[in-house]
Amino acid sequence: MSVKQYEKDGKTFWLVYIDLRSRKKCRLRVQKRITCIKTEAEALALEKKYLRDMAERLSLLEAKGSLWEEVIERWVRQQELYPTRRLAKTTIQDYE
Repeated sequence: MSVKQYEKDGKTFWLVYIDLRSRKKCRLRVQKRITCIKTEAEALALEKKYLRDMAERLSLLEAKGSLWEEVIERWVRQQELYPTRRLAKTTIQDYE
């Protein structure tokens, strides 16, 4: 999260950037960038508001369940740890 000042066409504006990653699932990430804010106070207020909103969105994504890639990785790991005669290694690779 950051609030930065920048100049555009000789005028001073503020930028708010929010980037959150999940602690539970490292591949989950939400981010937001808001530009052309006229005052620092407004930028700080927007940062608070959107930080709360983005944290809520991230928690909803975490609650949805496993990502498809994670399901595939777990299945392949399961097949490697406990091999069955039903599936050959090449079949597992094809399925993956």
